[in-house]
Amino acid sequence: MACWAANEPVLARLRTLPGWVVTALPEYGAERSAMLREGADAIWTWSAGAEELALCAGLRWISTPAAGADYLDVETLLRSGWIVTTSHGHHGPAIAEHAWAMALMLARGFHHGASDRAAASERPEFLERVLDVAGSHCLLLGIGGVGSAIATRALAFGCSCSALGREARIREDGVRVVELTDLDAELHRSRFVFNSLPGGEGTHQLLAERRLSLLPSPAVLVNVGRGSTVDEEALLRRVRAGQLRAGLDVVGVEPVAADSPLRCEADVVLTPHVAAVTPDYLLRAAEQQAAQMQRFSAGEPLHWQEAGGGCSTVLSL
Repeated sequence: MACWAANEPVLARLRTLPGWVVTALPEYGAERSAMLREGADAIWTWSAGAEELALCAGLRWISTPAAGADYLDVETLLRSGWIVTTSHGHHGPAIAEHAWAMALMLARGFHHGASDRAAASERPEFLERVLDVAGSHCLLLGIGGVGSAIATRALAFGCSCSALGREARIREDGVRVVELTDLDAELHRSRFVFNSLPGGEGTHQLLAERRLSLLPSPAVLVNVGRGSTVDEEALLRRVRAGQLRAGLDVVGVEPVAADSPLRCEADVVLTPHVAAVTPDYLLRAAEQQAAQMQRFSAGEPLHWQEAGGGCSTVLSL
């Protein structure tokens, strides 16, 4: 897709920075290896292996336009002495819109009624499936840029909101942030749950059988974080029992297998990890990267540095 490629507008923006020579690296092949051997101070990439990067003389910094470093072997890269940074802030609005599109589809029953033009014979069943949005409570698992953008839209719809975060507090927008010890109580009262947490040991299987069973029936779960945070077998059991509807932009193993049981459930809406997609995604990421490059040139600390060890510092389960 064009929004993932280092196109001319993206390269042109980065080439305006004084003191930098910016070159587009081929995706693969002998030319890529040869260019790496010529050396670079920094590489901006979706993914690259440590063995390949070791070819690059003088390399000090590896940056990705993604919000997470899932496609990089962070531990190995850090052990090699390189700085690793991710990208944050510009993803929020698009991911929040995607998350709410899924939630509204599941709440209003579009995934059932729209396919048959809401035939008159189906109308009573269709109406029985509709869930109220206004007046409902939303729980946000994660309250960074993405979670905050989801909260803004939830409040505009007339929902109340709480969020799982590092420390308990009341935000200026009225969202109550709770710690992990209060998660079970929040699940009990949450008709809508939005997960935007990263992967890692600290969030692995955060929503497993016991916690999913705490949700009111039916509840709507939207996952735009990482698939590893949800026990998919437990999720399927709740969906089949009519107790849960799920919108999944991410799953444990991507892409979703053709024979995955997730594809067989009417109350599971799947998208292929595209919640952040917009036509100008990479151009916005380039603006952020340009600011990072200026910090690098000035010897200033870079934002969003990976520290290794997964996300155990975010949540301790």
